Amino acid sequence: MMAQAHGDGARVWIIPDGYLPRGGQGIDSHEAICVLNTGAEAARLVVTAYYSDRPPQRGNPVTVPGERDVHLRLDMPGEIGLSIPQETPYGLRVESDRPVVVQHSRMDTRLGGMALFTTMGFIAG
Repeated sequence: MMAQAHGDGARVWIIPDGYLPRGGQGIDSHEAICVLNTGAEAARLVVTAYYSDRPPQRGNPVTVPGERDVHLRLDMPGEIGLSIPQETPYGLRVESDRPVVVQHSRMDTRLGGMALFTTMGFIAG
C-alpha cells in the first residue's frame, strides 16, 4: 500500500495537562509526545509550552520524516528545544506544517512502582 501524500491527523494539537514529576525509582519519571507522520513527506513541527505564571516558551523546529513515528521526551531539552521545569503544571501546543497524529504520555515512578498514562492530544486545527 502506498503512503498518503498528505497523511492523517491534524496540523495543530493541544495537550492541556503537562507535569514533569521529579525523580523516580529505577526509571526516571518523564513525559513524552509521540508524533506519527503517515504522509509521504517529512513534517516540520514546533512545540510551545504554556504556564500559569510565566510567558509561553517556543521550542526549536523538529522534523518527523515521512511514514515515521518519533517519541520526543519532554524532560530532555535537546529533543524539542524547550527546558520545561519539573513539578510545574504546563500545557503544550504542537504545530505542524503537515497533518500528524500526536499522543501524550506520562511515566511516574516516584512511589516505587510505575504509573503510566497516555492520551491523545486535542485537535485544534
